Amino acid sequence: MCRQLSSYNGSHLEKNFLYKCIGMTLGACSSKELVQKQLQELLETAKYQEEAEREGLASCFGICSMNHLEETLAKLEDFVRSDVFKKSVGLFSIFKDRSDTEVEKIKSTLILCYGHVAVAAPRDLILPRIEPDILRNIFQYFHTKVLGMKVETKVQSE
Repeated sequence: MCRQLSSYNGSHLEKNFLYKCIGMTLGACSSKELVQKQLQELLETAKYQEEAEREGLASCFGICSMNHLEETLAKLEDFVRSDVFKKSVGLFSIFKDRSDTEVEKIKSTLILCYGHVAVAAPRDLILPRIEPDILRNIFQYFHTKVLGMKVETKVQSE
């Protein structure tokens, strides 16, 4: 199903449905390693500039988290900590640089994924994870831009 995603360009409703099917399939999968591998592949290959893709990816993560909360949160955290947001420096990095708009879309998609996970995961499992895993990652790694100004959220230390 993951290989079929690219053939649904232009068919937003169908693509969103396919993401939900992938989430259901991954949720039913017994292999935690396969779930993590597929979630990583989805994060790496998503077209973040497409709204349907962002919504579908978030739905997939939410549905998958119903049965694989640990794996889903771990993959999101790994992706957040990866070099996807870092500007590369050097002669050959011109082709790898992401525009600020693309980076903001990736960030908003990941926040949307965390939101879908928080809503869909079993309540008894997600409640203890909201502050230490979800909110901490959102506050620590994500800054938003408002009318061209960068707004940073300060994390209070106790």
